[in-house]
Amino acid sequence: MRKFLIAAIAVNALASVPWWIGLFLFPAFRRWFVPMSTPDSALLAFALADGLLFAGAGIAAAYGLMLRRQWAPNLLLIHAGAACYAALYTWQQSIQTGEAWAAAAAMSPSLLILPYACWLLCPRPGSRFE
Repeated sequence: MRKFLIAAIAVNALASVPWWIGLFLFPAFRRWFVPMSTPDSALLAFALADGLLFAGAGIAAAYGLMLRRQWAPNLLLIHAGAACYAALYTWQQSIQTGEAWAAAAAMSPSLLILPYACWLLCPRPGSRFE
C-alpha cells in the first residue's frame, strides 16, 4: 500500500503540470474548470500556489517518501492541505453554480487519497519514521 500511495502522490502532482500548460496555452480548455461567469484571471491566479504547494510539494514529498527521508512527511502534509483545499473549493463552486464539474471531478482523487496517505505515511507522536 505504501508504494501505491507514493506512486499516486507522484502521478497526482505530476499530472498538474501538463494541466496548467493546457490552461495557459488553450483558453477554451479553461471553460471546463470554471463557471462561465468567472474571469480567466480568477483561475490563473492559482498557478503560483498550485505550482509550489500542489505540484512542487507533491513531487518532492513522493521522492522523499520513496527514499524514506525525515522531511518528506512534512511536505506530504503541505501538499495534502493544498490539494484538499482546492478540491473543496472546486466542489463548492460546482454545487453553487451547477457548472465546472470537471474541476470537482479532477480534484476528487486528491480529496480521497491524500488524507489516507497522510494517515498512513506520516509518523504519529511517539513513533519513529522508518
